[in-house]
Amino acid sequence: MTSRRMRPDGPVACGFYETPWGAGLVAASERLVEHIWLPDERQELLSRFEAAFGPASCATAPPVLAAAVGQLERYFAGEPIIFDLPLNTARLTPFQQRVAAAARAIPRGTVRTYGWLAARAGSPAAFRACGQVMAANCFPVVVPCHRVVASGGRLGGFSAGLVWKERLLALEGVTPGGAV
Repeated sequence: MTSRRMRPDGPVACGFYETPWGAGLVAASERLVEHIWLPDERQELLSRFEAAFGPASCATAPPVLAAAVGQLERYFAGEPIIFDLPLNTARLTPFQQRVAAAARAIPRGTVRTYGWLAARAGSPAAFRACGQVMAANCFPVVVPCHRVVASGGRLGGFSAGLVWKERLLALEGVTPGGAV
């Protein structure tokens, strides 16, 4: 959940996953998912990968990468899956880790507010800080920042653009407006 160059343990491979809106990209080390990018032009995704991890290696897929690609493709096919992918959250602060964990607990097909997320993360007054954490989320869909909305159910922001937030919520059968 950061834009600075990431330093995982060991080499990082990448793999494309397919969606109705094109291909997305996953980066994974031997044991952990390092980053997920929502669909875009393949060359643009590879450029982002290389900016974060160096020269692209999509030839050998560690098991965690194959699992991530499979789970994301099933999600985008409309299957109600529960993501059980190991994420590299070591670069996150303890607060950011609590926010990400709270967001992962939001069930598919529901939305929650930034205030709810802040309270679940143990810092009820930190709803704006939670918004910053969600804006920098490098594991979209798996850490479902699209399920976090502004008070009153307004969509709020989304780092990939509101079109993506709307698509992801629609894929889950959610019409924003009923946030808890």
